[in-house]
Amino acid sequence: MEIYGRIVTTHGWAYVLTVLSPAGAAEICQVIGEPDGVMTHYRVGELPQYQEQREGALNAMIQKYQIRVLEAEDWQKKKAEMGKAAFLRLPVQSFATA
Repeated sequence: MEIYGRIVTTHGWAYVLTVLSPAGAAEICQVIGEPDGVMTHYRVGELPQYQEQREGALNAMIQKYQIRVLEAEDWQKKKAEMGKAAFLRLPVQSFATA
Protein backbone atom coordinates (compact mmCIF):
# COMPACT_ATOMS: atom_id res chain seq x y z
CA MET A 1 0.00 0.00 0.00
CA GLU A 2 1.23 3.49 -0.84
CA ILE A 3 1.32 5.73 2.23
CA TYR A 4 2.37 9.36 2.17
CA GLY A 5 3.16 11.41 5.25
CA ARG A 6 4.04 14.84 6.53
CA ILE A 7 5.91 15.41 9.80
CA VAL A 8 5.33 18.57 11.84
CA THR A 9 6.12 19.59 15.41
CA THR A 10 3.59 20.67 18.01
CA HIS A 11 4.12 23.81 20.11
CA GLY A 12 5.38 21.38 22.79
CA TRP A 13 8.03 20.09 20.35
CA ALA A 14 6.46 16.67 19.87
CA TYR A 15 6.68 15.18 16.38
CA VAL A 16 3.39 14.38 14.62
CA LEU A 17 3.10 12.36 11.43
CA THR A 18 -0.08 12.82 9.37
CA VAL A 19 -0.66 10.20 6.67
CA LEU A 20 -2.82 9.59 3.61
CA SER A 21 -3.13 6.88 1.00
CA PRO A 22 -5.07 6.13 -2.19
CA ALA A 23 -6.43 3.14 -0.22
CA GLY A 24 -8.14 5.55 2.21
CA ALA A 25 -7.78 6.43 5.86
CA ALA A 26 -9.69 3.43 7.21
CA GLU A 27 -7.29 1.05 5.47
CA ILE A 28 -4.28 2.91 6.92
CA CYS A 29 -5.79 2.63 10.42
CA GLN A 30 -6.29 -1.12 9.98
CA VAL A 31 -2.79 -1.74 8.61
CA ILE A 32 -0.84 0.46 11.05
CA GLY A 33 -3.05 0.04 14.12
CA GLU A 34 -1.45 1.39 17.30
CA PRO A 35 2.36 1.23 17.00
CA ASP A 36 4.57 1.08 20.09
CA GLY A 37 5.84 4.44 21.26
CA VAL A 38 3.27 6.37 19.25
CA MET A 39 -0.07 7.93 20.26
CA THR A 40 -2.69 7.50 17.54
CA HIS A 41 -5.23 10.15 16.60
CA TYR A 42 -8.03 8.68 14.50
CA ARG A 43 -10.84 11.22 14.13
CA VAL A 44 -13.77 11.18 11.71
CA GLY A 45 -13.32 13.85 9.03
CA GLU A 46 -9.55 14.03 9.48
CA LEU A 47 -6.45 12.23 8.29
CA PRO A 48 -4.82 9.67 10.63
CA GLN A 49 -2.13 11.17 12.85
CA TYR A 50 0.61 9.61 14.93
CA GLN A 51 2.32 11.53 17.75
CA GLU A 52 5.74 10.32 18.85
CA GLN A 53 5.85 9.34 22.53
CA ARG A 54 9.24 7.60 22.49
CA GLU A 55 12.25 8.93 20.58
CA GLY A 56 12.74 7.10 17.30
CA ALA A 57 9.26 5.53 17.25
CA LEU A 58 8.06 7.56 14.25
CA ASN A 59 11.18 6.76 12.25
CA ALA A 60 10.71 3.06 12.99
CA MET A 61 7.08 3.29 11.87
CA ILE A 62 8.04 5.16 8.69
CA GLN A 63 10.55 2.45 7.81
CA LYS A 64 8.27 -0.47 8.71
CA TYR A 65 5.36 0.78 6.58
CA GLN A 66 7.56 2.43 3.92
CA ILE A 67 5.85 5.77 4.37
CA ARG A 68 6.99 8.35 1.83
CA VAL A 69 7.49 11.57 3.80
CA LEU A 70 6.73 14.68 1.75
CA GLU A 71 7.69 18.33 2.09
CA ALA A 72 4.92 20.93 2.50
CA GLU A 73 4.32 21.75 -1.17
CA ASP A 74 4.27 18.12 -2.31
CA TRP A 75 2.02 17.21 0.65
CA GLN A 76 -0.54 19.84 -0.32
CA LYS A 77 -0.54 18.62 -3.93
CA LYS A 78 -0.95 14.98 -2.88
CA LYS A 79 -3.76 15.86 -0.45
CA ALA A 80 -5.60 17.83 -3.16
CA GLU A 81 -5.10 14.99 -5.64
CA MET A 82 -6.68 12.42 -3.29
CA GLY A 83 -9.49 14.68 -2.10
CA LYS A 84 -12.08 13.73 0.50
CA ALA A 85 -11.66 10.00 -0.15
CA ALA A 86 -8.39 10.08 1.83
CA PHE A 87 -10.09 11.25 5.05
CA LEU A 88 -11.52 9.01 7.77
CA ARG A 89 -15.28 8.67 7.31
CA LEU A 90 -16.28 6.29 10.11
CA PRO A 91 -14.95 5.72 13.62
CA VAL A 92 -12.22 3.09 13.82
CA GLN A 93 -13.51 0.03 15.70
CA SER A 94 -10.57 -2.35 15.72
CA PHE A 95 -6.89 -2.35 14.93
CA ALA A 96 -4.50 -4.72 13.22
CA THR A 97 -1.81 -6.25 15.35
CA ALA A 98 1.23 -4.48 14.01
